[in-house]
Amino acid sequence: MQTLAQNYAAGRLELHIERADLPPQTLFDFAERQNPRRAFLFVSKVLGRHIPVSPAVMRDIHQRLADNIILPDDMQTLFVGMAETAVALGVGVFRSCCKRCPDGVYLTSTRHVFDAPVLAAFEENHSHAASHILYRPALAELGTKPIHLVAVDDEMTTGNTFLHLCESLRAAGLPLQRVTRVVIMDWSPDDVRKTFPWPGETVSLLRGSWQWFAAQGHSPTPFPPRMRQGSGKAAVADRQDWGRFGMRAMPPDPWPQIRETAGRRVLVLGTGEFVWPPFLLAERLEQEGCRVRFGATTRSPIKPGLAIRSRLEHEDNYGFGIVNYLYNVDPQDYDSIYLCCETGAETLDAALLAYLRKAVVLEYARA
Repeated sequence: MQTLAQNYAAGRLELHIERADLPPQTLFDFAERQNPRRAFLFVSKVLGRHIPVSPAVMRDIHQRLADNIILPDDMQTLFVGMAETAVALGVGVFRSCCKRCPDGVYLTSTRHVFDAPVLAAFEENHSHAASHILYRPALAELGTKPIHLVAVDDEMTTGNTFLHLCESLRAAGLPLQRVTRVVIMDWSPDDVRKTFPWPGETVSLLRGSWQWFAAQGHSPTPFPPRMRQGSGKAAVADRQDWGRFGMRAMPPDPWPQIRETAGRRVLVLGTGEFVWPPFLLAERLEQEGCRVRFGATTRSPIKPGLAIRSRLEHEDNYGFGIVNYLYNVDPQDYDSIYLCCETGAETLDAALLAYLRKAVVLEYARA
Protein backbone atom coordinates (compact mmCIF):
# COMPACT_ATOMS: atom_id res chain seq x y z
CA MET A 1 0.00 0.00 0.00
CA GLN A 2 1.34 3.41 -0.97
CA THR A 3 0.97 6.35 1.41
CA LEU A 4 0.91 10.00 0.35
CA ALA A 5 0.54 13.10 2.51
CA GLN A 6 0.02 16.82 2.05
CA ASN A 7 0.09 19.63 4.62
CA TYR A 8 -2.35 22.54 4.46
CA ALA A 9 -2.88 25.59 6.63
CA ALA A 10 -6.13 23.98 7.78
CA GLY A 11 -4.63 20.58 8.54
CA ARG A 12 -2.93 17.49 7.13
CA LEU A 13 -4.26 15.07 4.54
CA GLU A 14 -3.02 11.47 4.45
CA LEU A 15 -3.83 9.10 1.60
CA HIS A 16 -3.50 5.34 1.51
CA ILE A 17 -3.52 3.93 -2.04
CA GLU A 18 -4.90 0.40 -2.18
CA ARG A 19 -5.03 0.02 -5.98
CA ALA A 20 -4.06 2.19 -8.93
CA ASP A 21 -4.34 1.26 -12.62
CA LEU A 22 -2.02 4.20 -13.37
CA PRO A 23 0.59 5.85 -11.13
CA PRO A 24 -1.24 8.19 -8.70
CA GLN A 25 1.09 11.07 -9.63
CA THR A 26 -0.16 10.87 -13.24
CA LEU A 27 -3.79 11.08 -12.14
CA PHE A 28 -3.87 13.94 -9.63
CA ASP A 29 -2.07 16.60 -7.66
CA PHE A 30 -2.99 18.46 -4.48
CA ALA A 31 -4.58 21.88 -4.07
CA GLU A 32 -6.48 23.84 -1.45
CA ARG A 33 -10.14 24.73 -1.83
CA GLN A 34 -11.55 28.13 -0.99
CA ASN A 35 -14.27 26.28 0.84
CA PRO A 36 -15.15 26.08 4.57
CA ARG A 37 -16.70 22.61 4.17
CA ARG A 38 -13.62 20.83 2.84
CA ALA A 39 -10.16 22.36 2.62
CA PHE A 40 -8.40 19.86 0.40
CA LEU A 41 -8.84 19.14 -3.28
CA PHE A 42 -7.55 16.44 -5.61
CA VAL A 43 -6.78 18.29 -8.84
CA SER A 44 -7.07 15.89 -11.75
CA LYS A 45 -4.29 15.82 -14.32
CA VAL A 46 -6.45 13.86 -16.80
CA LEU A 47 -9.81 15.62 -16.65
CA GLY A 48 -9.18 18.69 -18.81
CA ARG A 49 -10.49 21.25 -16.36
CA HIS A 50 -8.02 22.84 -13.92
CA ILE A 51 -4.88 21.56 -15.63
CA PRO A 52 -4.87 21.62 -19.47
CA VAL A 53 -4.29 18.14 -20.84
CA SER A 54 -3.92 16.29 -24.13
CA PRO A 55 -7.29 15.17 -25.56
CA ALA A 56 -5.73 11.75 -26.24
CA VAL A 57 -4.99 11.37 -22.53
CA MET A 58 -8.60 12.26 -21.72
CA ARG A 59 -9.95 9.79 -24.26
CA ASP A 60 -7.74 7.04 -22.82
CA ILE A 61 -9.22 7.69 -19.37
CA HIS A 62 -12.74 7.58 -20.78
CA GLN A 63 -12.05 4.24 -22.47
CA ARG A 64 -10.36 2.70 -19.42
CA LEU A 65 -13.38 3.49 -17.29
CA ALA A 66 -15.90 2.38 -19.92
CA ASP A 67 -14.17 -0.96 -20.42
CA ASN A 68 -15.00 -1.91 -16.82
CA ILE A 69 -18.70 -1.02 -16.90
CA ILE A 70 -21.13 -3.94 -17.03
CA LEU A 71 -24.10 -3.10 -19.28
CA PRO A 72 -27.07 -5.45 -18.74
CA ASP A 73 -29.08 -6.19 -21.88
CA ASP A 74 -32.43 -6.20 -20.08
CA MET A 75 -32.23 -2.61 -18.79
CA GLN A 76 -32.14 0.86 -20.26
CA THR A 77 -28.92 2.61 -19.29
CA LEU A 78 -29.02 6.24 -18.23
CA PHE A 79 -25.60 7.90 -18.03
CA VAL A 80 -25.39 10.99 -15.82
CA GLY A 81 -22.36 13.27 -15.66
CA MET A 82 -21.94 15.62 -12.72
CA ALA A 83 -21.65 19.34 -13.48
CA GLU A 84 -19.52 21.08 -13.89
CA THR A 85 -16.30 19.18 -13.44
CA ALA A 86 -17.37 15.85 -14.89
CA VAL A 87 -19.47 16.95 -17.87
CA ALA A 88 -16.85 15.96 -20.47
CA LEU A 89 -15.83 12.89 -18.48
CA GLY A 90 -19.43 11.70 -18.46
CA VAL A 91 -19.91 12.24 -22.19
CA GLY A 92 -16.58 10.56 -22.90
CA VAL A 93 -17.53 7.47 -20.90
CA PHE A 94 -20.92 7.41 -22.64
CA ARG A 95 -19.25 7.66 -26.06
CA SER A 96 -16.94 4.77 -25.23
CA CYS A 97 -19.94 2.64 -24.18
CA CYS A 98 -22.22 3.47 -27.13
CA LYS A 99 -21.46 0.42 -29.26
CA ARG A 100 -22.35 -1.87 -26.37
CA CYS A 101 -25.36 0.18 -25.32
CA PRO A 102 -27.39 1.28 -28.37
CA ASP A 103 -30.39 2.52 -26.34
CA GLY A 104 -28.30 4.43 -23.80
CA VAL A 105 -29.05 8.05 -22.94
CA TYR A 106 -26.60 10.62 -21.59
CA LEU A 107 -27.73 13.46 -19.35
CA THR A 108 -25.60 16.01 -17.54
CA SER A 109 -26.62 17.73 -14.36
CA THR A 110 -26.52 21.52 -14.52
CA ARG A 111 -26.64 24.62 -12.33
CA HIS A 112 -28.46 26.55 -15.07
CA VAL A 113 -32.19 27.22 -14.88
CA PHE A 114 -34.11 26.76 -18.13
CA ASP A 115 -37.78 26.85 -19.01
CA ALA A 116 -37.91 23.08 -19.47
CA PRO A 117 -39.37 20.07 -17.61
CA VAL A 118 -37.27 19.10 -14.62
CA LEU A 119 -36.63 15.42 -14.03
CA ALA A 120 -34.93 15.71 -10.63
CA ALA A 121 -32.81 17.93 -8.40
CA PHE A 122 -30.23 16.95 -5.80
CA GLU A 123 -27.49 18.37 -3.59
CA GLU A 124 -23.70 18.08 -3.45
CA ASN A 125 -23.25 19.25 0.11
CA HIS A 126 -19.49 19.89 0.18
CA SER A 127 -19.46 21.77 -3.12
CA HIS A 128 -19.01 25.48 -3.83
CA ALA A 129 -22.27 25.25 -5.80
CA ALA A 130 -24.36 22.60 -4.12
CA SER A 131 -27.55 22.34 -6.17
CA HIS A 132 -27.84 20.18 -9.29
CA ILE A 133 -30.73 20.05 -11.78
CA LEU A 134 -31.50 17.22 -14.19
CA TYR A 135 -33.86 18.10 -17.04
CA ARG A 136 -36.10 15.46 -18.52
CA PRO A 137 -34.46 14.10 -21.69
CA ALA A 138 -36.23 15.36 -24.79
CA LEU A 139 -35.19 12.43 -26.98
CA ALA A 140 -36.07 9.42 -24.88
CA GLU A 141 -38.76 8.02 -22.62
CA LEU A 142 -37.38 7.00 -19.26
CA GLY A 143 -39.14 4.68 -16.90
CA THR A 144 -40.69 2.20 -19.34
CA LYS A 145 -37.91 -0.32 -18.65
CA PRO A 146 -35.82 -0.98 -15.56
CA ILE A 147 -33.11 1.65 -15.36
CA HIS A 148 -29.39 1.01 -15.03
CA LEU A 149 -27.88 4.29 -13.85
CA VAL A 150 -24.24 4.94 -14.72
CA ALA A 151 -23.34 7.99 -12.64
CA VAL A 152 -20.01 9.63 -13.53
CA ASP A 153 -17.93 12.02 -11.44
CA ASP A 154 -14.24 12.79 -11.14
CA GLU A 155 -13.92 11.38 -7.63
CA MET A 156 -15.89 9.94 -4.71
CA THR A 157 -14.97 10.70 -1.11
CA THR A 158 -18.16 10.11 0.90
CA GLY A 159 -20.57 8.78 -1.73
CA ASN A 160 -23.28 11.21 -0.61
CA THR A 161 -23.63 12.96 -3.97
CA PHE A 162 -24.34 9.66 -5.73
CA LEU A 163 -26.81 8.72 -3.01
CA HIS A 164 -28.64 12.05 -3.36
CA LEU A 165 -28.76 11.62 -7.13
CA CYS A 166 -30.28 8.16 -6.87
CA GLU A 167 -32.81 9.22 -4.26
CA SER A 168 -33.93 12.13 -6.43
CA LEU A 169 -34.38 9.87 -9.47
CA ARG A 170 -36.35 7.36 -7.42
CA ALA A 171 -38.54 10.19 -6.13
CA ALA A 172 -39.11 11.22 -9.77
CA GLY A 173 -40.54 7.75 -10.44
CA LEU A 174 -37.65 6.18 -12.33
CA PRO A 175 -37.41 2.43 -11.73
CA LEU A 176 -33.75 2.29 -10.73
CA GLN A 177 -32.68 -1.33 -10.59
CA ARG A 178 -28.90 -1.09 -10.85
CA VAL A 179 -26.42 1.71 -10.15
CA THR A 180 -22.82 1.88 -11.36
CA ARG A 181 -20.75 4.66 -9.87
CA VAL A 182 -17.89 5.66 -12.20
CA VAL A 183 -15.04 7.83 -10.91
CA ILE A 184 -11.40 8.37 -11.69
CA MET A 185 -10.55 8.14 -7.99
CA ASP A 186 -12.54 6.32 -5.30
CA TRP A 187 -11.75 7.49 -1.76
CA SER A 188 -15.00 6.34 -0.19
CA PRO A 189 -15.12 4.30 3.04
CA ASP A 190 -15.82 0.57 2.81
CA ASP A 191 -19.23 0.94 4.45
CA VAL A 192 -20.36 3.26 1.64
CA ARG A 193 -20.05 0.42 -0.85
CA LYS A 194 -21.57 -2.16 1.51
CA THR A 195 -24.61 -0.09 2.52
CA PHE A 196 -25.45 1.57 -0.81
CA PRO A 197 -29.20 0.87 -1.33
CA TRP A 198 -28.94 -0.27 -4.96
CA PRO A 199 -27.08 -3.23 -6.43
CA GLY A 200 -24.13 -2.45 -8.66
CA GLU A 201 -20.46 -1.63 -8.37
CA THR A 202 -17.96 1.21 -8.37
CA VAL A 203 -15.63 1.56 -11.36
CA SER A 204 -12.47 3.55 -10.77
CA LEU A 205 -8.84 3.86 -11.83
CA LEU A 206 -7.64 4.36 -8.26
CA ARG A 207 -8.97 3.05 -4.97
CA GLY A 208 -7.80 4.38 -1.61
CA SER A 209 -8.74 6.05 1.65
CA TRP A 210 -8.05 9.41 3.24
CA GLN A 211 -7.70 10.86 6.69
CA TRP A 212 -7.93 14.53 7.57
CA PHE A 213 -6.24 15.93 10.65
CA ALA A 214 -7.54 19.45 11.29
CA ALA A 215 -5.14 22.09 12.54
CA GLN A 216 -5.95 23.55 15.93
CA GLY A 217 -7.26 27.11 15.93
CA HIS A 218 -7.50 27.44 12.14
CA SER A 219 -10.35 29.60 10.81
CA PRO A 220 -12.09 28.08 7.77
CA THR A 221 -11.75 29.95 4.49
CA PRO A 222 -15.15 31.39 3.43
CA PHE A 223 -16.67 30.84 0.02
CA PRO A 224 -16.29 33.64 -2.50
CA PRO A 225 -19.48 35.73 -2.72
CA ARG A 226 -22.35 35.20 -5.13
CA MET A 227 -22.18 31.45 -5.62
CA ARG A 228 -25.67 30.58 -6.76
CA GLN A 229 -27.82 28.69 -9.21
CA GLY A 230 -30.09 30.42 -11.67
CA SER A 231 -30.74 31.72 -15.14
CA GLY A 232 -28.23 34.27 -16.37
CA LYS A 233 -28.87 37.42 -18.33
CA ALA A 234 -27.01 36.21 -21.42
CA ALA A 235 -28.73 34.30 -24.22
CA VAL A 236 -27.58 30.69 -24.39
CA ALA A 237 -27.18 28.71 -27.61
CA ASP A 238 -30.34 27.16 -28.98
CA ARG A 239 -28.24 24.18 -29.96
CA GLN A 240 -28.29 21.95 -26.86
CA ASP A 241 -27.12 18.64 -28.27
CA TRP A 242 -24.40 17.70 -25.79
CA GLY A 243 -26.22 16.60 -22.67
CA ARG A 244 -28.31 19.12 -20.74
CA PHE A 245 -31.53 17.88 -22.35
CA GLY A 246 -30.38 14.35 -23.07
CA MET A 247 -28.24 12.88 -25.81
CA ARG A 248 -28.23 9.61 -27.73
CA ALA A 249 -25.62 10.28 -30.41
CA MET A 250 -22.47 12.36 -30.51
CA PRO A 251 -22.73 15.85 -32.01
CA PRO A 252 -20.20 16.60 -34.76
CA ASP A 253 -17.24 18.93 -34.38
CA PRO A 254 -19.06 22.29 -34.54
CA TRP A 255 -16.14 24.22 -36.04
CA PRO A 256 -14.83 22.16 -38.99
CA GLN A 257 -13.55 25.35 -40.61
CA ILE A 258 -10.85 25.73 -37.95
CA ARG A 259 -7.54 24.45 -39.34
CA GLU A 260 -4.04 24.53 -37.90
CA THR A 261 -0.62 23.54 -39.24
CA ALA A 262 0.66 20.27 -37.83
CA GLY A 263 3.10 20.78 -34.98
CA ARG A 264 1.62 24.05 -33.72
CA ARG A 265 0.94 24.41 -30.01
CA VAL A 266 -2.80 24.86 -29.60
CA LEU A 267 -4.94 25.47 -26.53
CA VAL A 268 -8.70 24.91 -26.69
CA LEU A 269 -10.75 26.21 -23.76
CA GLY A 270 -14.34 25.48 -22.83
CA THR A 271 -16.35 27.76 -20.54
CA GLY A 272 -18.12 26.46 -17.45
CA GLU A 273 -20.36 23.52 -18.30
CA PHE A 274 -19.84 24.05 -22.03
CA VAL A 275 -16.94 21.67 -22.63
CA TRP A 276 -17.86 18.75 -24.87
CA PRO A 277 -18.15 20.56 -28.25
CA PRO A 278 -14.83 22.35 -27.54
CA PHE A 279 -13.29 18.99 -26.66
CA LEU A 280 -14.32 17.61 -30.06
CA LEU A 281 -12.47 20.49 -31.73
CA ALA A 282 -9.39 19.88 -29.58
CA GLU A 283 -9.48 16.16 -30.31
CA ARG A 284 -9.66 16.71 -34.08
CA LEU A 285 -6.82 19.22 -34.12
CA GLU A 286 -4.66 16.81 -32.15
CA GLN A 287 -5.47 13.98 -34.55
CA GLU A 288 -4.41 16.28 -37.40
CA GLY A 289 -0.96 16.64 -35.87
CA CYS A 290 -1.14 19.66 -33.58
CA ARG A 291 0.25 19.67 -30.05
CA VAL A 292 -3.03 20.34 -28.29
CA ARG A 293 -4.02 20.97 -24.71
CA PHE A 294 -7.62 21.18 -23.55
CA GLY A 295 -8.94 22.99 -20.48
CA ALA A 296 -11.87 25.10 -19.30
CA THR A 297 -12.89 28.00 -17.14
CA THR A 298 -14.66 27.06 -13.93
CA ARG A 299 -16.60 28.48 -11.02
CA SER A 300 -14.63 26.23 -8.63
CA PRO A 301 -12.67 28.47 -6.19
CA ILE A 302 -9.17 27.10 -5.54
CA LYS A 303 -6.37 28.89 -3.75
CA PRO A 304 -3.15 29.58 -5.67
CA GLY A 305 -0.29 27.27 -4.78
CA LEU A 306 0.53 23.56 -5.00
CA ALA A 307 -1.07 22.31 -8.26
CA ILE A 308 -2.45 25.79 -9.04
CA ARG A 309 0.47 27.66 -10.61
CA SER A 310 -1.67 30.55 -11.88
CA ARG A 311 -5.21 31.81 -11.33
CA LEU A 312 -7.12 34.42 -13.31
CA GLU A 313 -10.39 35.69 -11.83
CA HIS A 314 -13.05 36.95 -14.21
CA GLU A 315 -16.81 37.43 -14.46
CA ASP A 316 -18.81 34.55 -15.85
CA ASN A 317 -20.10 34.83 -19.42
CA TYR A 318 -23.67 33.77 -18.56
CA GLY A 319 -24.59 36.94 -16.72
CA PHE A 320 -24.91 35.38 -13.27
CA GLY A 321 -22.46 37.85 -11.79
CA ILE A 322 -20.44 34.91 -10.48
CA VAL A 323 -16.66 34.92 -10.24
CA ASN A 324 -15.08 32.36 -12.58
CA TYR A 325 -11.49 31.21 -12.77
CA LEU A 326 -8.94 30.11 -15.32
CA TYR A 327 -6.18 27.96 -13.86
CA ASN A 328 -2.72 26.94 -15.05
CA VAL A 329 -2.77 28.71 -18.42
CA ASP A 330 0.22 30.71 -19.65
CA PRO A 331 -0.67 32.17 -23.07
CA GLN A 332 3.01 32.25 -24.02
CA ASP A 333 3.00 28.44 -24.10
CA TYR A 334 0.74 28.37 -27.17
CA ASP A 335 0.79 29.48 -30.79
CA SER A 336 -3.03 29.52 -31.02
CA ILE A 337 -5.79 29.72 -28.41
CA TYR A 338 -9.48 29.03 -29.06
CA LEU A 339 -11.96 30.16 -26.41
CA CYS A 340 -15.33 28.46 -26.94
CA CYS A 341 -18.64 29.60 -25.49
CA GLU A 342 -22.38 28.96 -25.81
CA THR A 343 -23.07 32.65 -25.26
CA GLY A 344 -22.04 35.54 -27.47
CA ALA A 345 -18.48 36.80 -27.65
CA GLU A 346 -19.68 40.07 -26.14
CA THR A 347 -20.50 38.23 -22.89
CA LEU A 348 -16.86 37.29 -22.22
CA ASP A 349 -15.10 39.33 -19.56
CA ALA A 350 -12.58 41.82 -20.91
CA ALA A 351 -10.10 40.64 -18.26
CA LEU A 352 -10.20 37.10 -19.67
CA LEU A 353 -9.84 38.29 -23.26
CA ALA A 354 -6.98 40.61 -22.34
CA TYR A 355 -5.15 37.77 -20.61
CA LEU A 356 -5.71 35.44 -23.58
CA ARG A 357 -4.73 38.21 -25.98
CA LYS A 358 -4.23 35.92 -28.95
CA ALA A 359 -7.46 33.96 -28.38
CA VAL A 360 -9.98 33.40 -31.14
CA VAL A 361 -13.52 33.31 -29.73
CA LEU A 362 -15.75 30.55 -31.11
CA GLU A 363 -19.49 30.77 -30.48
CA TYR A 364 -21.91 27.85 -30.49
CA ALA A 365 -25.09 28.28 -32.51
CA ARG A 366 -27.54 30.82 -31.08
CA ALA A 367 -30.89 32.24 -32.17
